[in-house]
Amino acid sequence: MTMRTGITSRPLSGWSDVMRIHEFLAEIYAETRTGRAWEIRRWEGSFWHDDPDTVAQSLATSRADIRIWEEGGAIVAVAHPEGQGDVHLETHPRRADIEDEMLAWAEDALSRSDGGSRTLTAFALTDDRRRRALLATRGYRREPWHLVQRWRSLVDDAPSASVADGYRLRSLRPGDVEDASALAQVINAAFGHSFGPSALLNFERSPSYRHELQIVAQARDGTIAAHAGVTLDRRNLLAIVEPVCTHPDHRRRGLASACMAEGIRRARALGAMRATVSTGDDNPSNEVYARLGFAEVEVVEAWRKTWSAD
Repeated sequence: MTMRTGITSRPLSGWSDVMRIHEFLAEIYAETRTGRAWEIRRWEGSFWHDDPDTVAQSLATSRADIRIWEEGGAIVAVAHPEGQGDVHLETHPRRADIEDEMLAWAEDALSRSDGGSRTLTAFALTDDRRRRALLATRGYRREPWHLVQRWRSLVDDAPSASVADGYRLRSLRPGDVEDASALAQVINAAFGHSFGPSALLNFERSPSYRHELQIVAQARDGTIAAHAGVTLDRRNLLAIVEPVCTHPDHRRRGLASACMAEGIRRARALGAMRATVSTGDDNPSNEVYARLGFAEVEVVEAWRKTWSAD
């Protein structure tokens, strides 16, 4: 599908494309040092944080819901969903002119039926004036909720937090089914998910996974009470914090903060110069992140378009 001279687009096809997009996202961060595009851990979570058979099946054929734009054989933009009825535009800053075409494709391919209407939600940084203007021109309206991206320098120091009495911090044991099962219980209880241990064990195969940066707080009886995962983007010396959670039975003891601080400290020892964490605008965790020094904030706005299905 040719969109303009020298630029073509096509669906994602296989693991090679997954890894090329992985590198492309790291390249966008290297160019902008902002949350303009997904960080690599979020992309890895879309493919490795699942049962391996399910992932293999999803990549057995071309993915009609993920589209790649290329110029001279190089990726310059990617459009893809995260949930039903949304689109994320990953665009090299020098090719933002493609975004009108990307949205036209997404409205056709990714929009959600809502009675007699169709809807699509897209996202833009508050200071991305070009994309915000484009969204408004195409009939999108800003939603009342937004996402928050926080940053922290690790040049001079890393956050610190002591673990509560009766708990100890340790890293996950690689390939350990018992650890994976216990962690799945914490994640599911904290977020209302339904992950099984196979999904977490499969995530260990993702390109940036390091078990020593996956920190848990363990109670005296061996129960895993809290978790903070850290991914190291080596190209950009960036520590990416995701997820952060505490089992409801162990909350208000500073366990997630302690796990997070330990993971970031270890990432800094491996060369990380900056850390990032993101969440919803009204999430109480933002207070925790602020106390750990994540003070620089970017706002990712949600924009929604609704139109007649006819």
